Amino acid sequence: MNENRTWAPYPPVALRALAAAVVLTLTACTPASLQPYEVIDCLCQNGICPDNRCNIQIALTPSCEGRLSQAEVLLGSYLEQESVKPGSRYYSCFSLKPGEKVTVIVRGDDWEWGPTEEVCSAPNLGRAIQLTLDCCECVADSDCTRLGKGTRCQPDCLCGQ
Repeated sequence: MNENRTWAPYPPVALRALAAAVVLTLTACTPASLQPYEVIDCLCQNGICPDNRCNIQIALTPSCEGRLSQAEVLLGSYLEQESVKPGSRYYSCFSLKPGEKVTVIVRGDDWEWGPTEEVCSAPNLGRAIQLTLDCCECVADSDCTRLGKGTRCQPDCLCGQ
């Protein structure tokens, strides 16, 4: 028996193919090939904007406590970095120019509001467009009377603007 024999688990051709696949995989995942996150400047702070901008303020009413822990906010194709919690107000970093529209979707756990379209117009210039979201199910206009003007429920039922 030859004691100087070496043993390889794969033939040399297979090893070369495997090495080529590893190199291709590593180059495909290098940081240089990844797209950077889009950074949006916050032009509005706590609902106060320049005179030529609007942002979105979202409030989840206390009725949502115990029904969901938090909700994420999608404004157009921009997902807000922070989520909104029940009983609190959230001001978006995202802002709009006069006449500009944005589709708003808010969702958390089993709850979803929207899509709804909001427009930056004269009454809201320099401040926030206010959306109040309630964890309720609107089934009749009487619910809207009880809940208050401007309240949004699930399914997307807006109680008068």
